[in-house]
Amino acid sequence: MARFCWYQGRVDVETLVADATKLPEALSGRVFDVVTVWGSSLPHLDVYSLPLLVSGARELQPSHGVLVIEQHDILPRLLVTSSFKYILPEGKKLLTIYHGYDRLRGIQKRLAYVLPSLEYIGEVYSRLWDIAQIASFTWLFYKSIDLYSHYEPTFTVASSVIVAKYPRKNTVEWRELLSTIPTSREEKGE
Repeated sequence: MARFCWYQGRVDVETLVADATKLPEALSGRVFDVVTVWGSSLPHLDVYSLPLLVSGARELQPSHGVLVIEQHDILPRLLVTSSFKYILPEGKKLLTIYHGYDRLRGIQKRLAYVLPSLEYIGEVYSRLWDIAQIASFTWLFYKSIDLYSHYEPTFTVASSVIVAKYPRKNTVEWRELLSTIPTSREEKGE
């Protein structure tokens, strides 16, 4: 969370570690004109977690609030280039190996290993979102959706920025979504 003082020319930044799907609990009683989700972080959310994030952000905003989401359009690029990797080096210090797919949550499971030692560190989960899915989920909670391209010098492909404005007041509440997340029979131990 950042507060910018135009007349003083400085930014005061307050950091918070919290579950992005539980913003109303972590930030209870606070109001934000602008909420940002930056850094193509949505692959870490499944199809039930994204509505929790967007709904939670909406509940923390006034009627003129703005939600800004930056994300690479992962799924179409993967399908067009057939670049899915069962074994995937992720930077210089991590290797992941495909381990399965959760159909209910729409996520792939991968085993993670530290390089070069190949020490196992656990499972990681990711969702291959496309921008239309993110925009449509966001539209359920905001009246206006705009899409922009964002170019970073270190990437060869532009990412997309979704700007959502005017939070809807008459929509499903965050707590209701949180309390009714579907679980698979395996998760229930059946």
